Amino acid sequence: MILSSSIKRTKLKYITITFTILFVSILLRLYYDKYQTEAIFKREIDAMQKYTALLFNSEIRNLQGQYLSINKYYQNELDFNLLIKQRDRLKLYEKLKSDYYSLKELNPHFYVMHIFDKNNTTILRMHKPQSYDDNLTNIRPIVREVNREKVKKSGFEVGKNGMTYRITIPYTNREKEHIGVIEYGINPSYFIEKLRQNITIEAMILVKTDALSPLTNKIEKKKIKKKKIGVYSIIQTSSLFEKISSQIDLNKPYQILNFNNKSYLIENNLELNSFRGEDVAKIIVAHDITSFIENHQENIFFIHSLNLFILILIASVIIYIFNIYTATIQTLSLKAEHYETKAITDNLTGLYNREYLNRFYPKITNNIKNHIYVCVLFDIDHFKHVNDTYGHVVGDQVLNQLSKLAQDYFRKTDILIRYGGEEFILFIKDITYPVASTKIENFRKYIEATNKFPHNIKITISVGVGVVQNKEELNLLVDRVDKLLYQAKESGRNRVIFEKYLN
Repeated sequence: MILSSSIKRTKLKYITITFTILFVSILLRLYYDKYQTEAIFKREIDAMQKYTALLFNSEIRNLQGQYLSINKYYQNELDFNLLIKQRDRLKLYEKLKSDYYSLKELNPHFYVMHIFDKNNTTILRMHKPQSYDDNLTNIRPIVREVNREKVKKSGFEVGKNGMTYRITIPYTNREKEHIGVIEYGINPSYFIEKLRQNITIEAMILVKTDALSPLTNKIEKKKIKKKKIGVYSIIQTSSLFEKISSQIDLNKPYQILNFNNKSYLIENNLELNSFRGEDVAKIIVAHDITSFIENHQENIFFIHSLNLFILILIASVIIYIFNIYTATIQTLSLKAEHYETKAITDNLTGLYNREYLNRFYPKITNNIKNHIYVCVLFDIDHFKHVNDTYGHVVGDQVLNQLSKLAQDYFRKTDILIRYGGEEFILFIKDITYPVASTKIENFRKYIEATNKFPHNIKITISVGVGVVQNKEELNLLVDRVDKLLYQAKESGRNRVIFEKYLN
């Protein structure tokens, strides 16, 4: 039972260690899988942003290419060159009117077609023909720089009559003479529409409040929302942004916001910069990524469930293997315990044998300082006569009976050993020598008087008694006590010879 309990404790110990290692491994795996899933999630979010930015930048390039081609057409028109030089605004208007409205039909967001002379003074505004001859050197830096550098420039800029993305191109005649500037302006809502042709979004347009100062057109001013986000004024918005604009953080390239049980990816990376690259306006877009988030959460749940299943499966296998090997080990241990017990047990009497004495004796000598051990060596008088008279079977019965009588007489804590043949050795622990002497003498008398032996055989014993000395070797102790036993036999048997001992 002790061995079985030890095996159970060992089994529990190793199962606990194994499960701890397994549990930590699964935790690390869960963390790694979560990290990987989050990394994939971030990559997909980044891919969405990059795709939106790619579409946006592509439209900017398309616009520039488209209006550069138109401008080249006008450069080859001789009468167009002449009309600009002559500043004949009315004839210019009549000549361009058909083209202007055709361009507006092709692109409803096309708004500005503005012709300047080389001194930055308006010759003709096709979008507002009644306004002309105003010099815009101080309020329209893009026009000023194109006239000065004679190089095409583009960017978002606020003018007197509106705010548009402008493609501003120097106008040169066939003789390479710089005459002025032609500017094309497209409302920023154009980019939102183009994005919506490829992706499902809602959008909002912001312009820096301090960049709105050139605007004098009352109609355009009314379109500007009074609500602001940081240093930006809201120029155009949507129903969604009306409700979530207060949650938008312009310092973050993107956010994921939840509204009405839906998740939205808010992108803040579509810049409508000035021709100098300055941050003037931006388009904020919102993607409905509810299903994307749900799929992501389902993936995490699946991975966690899979890891949990693997943990349970491995745990079950480990427990199964442990149970198999534990049962095997326990069987082997029980057999080993059986053979161990058999090795130290006398087959006839069931007492400990000499092998046990050899193993047990070192414990006695190690405890001498704390305990007293009385050593008793006794054997049956004339046992050979019993064997010769009654046979060895009866002789074995006599040995068995004597063993039982001795076990019943002495304490459970006293160690009784069959030393060999008819000899027995007894160790009595923690008892004074006088008390032990009386107890041993009474045992001798008890054996002499008992009628419990087979065939009412009268049995007597001779006894030698000594005290175990500190660090005394077993063979010396047995030799010493055996001499006392020999004295008992020599002096007539059926007696106890005590070693002199000063308590």
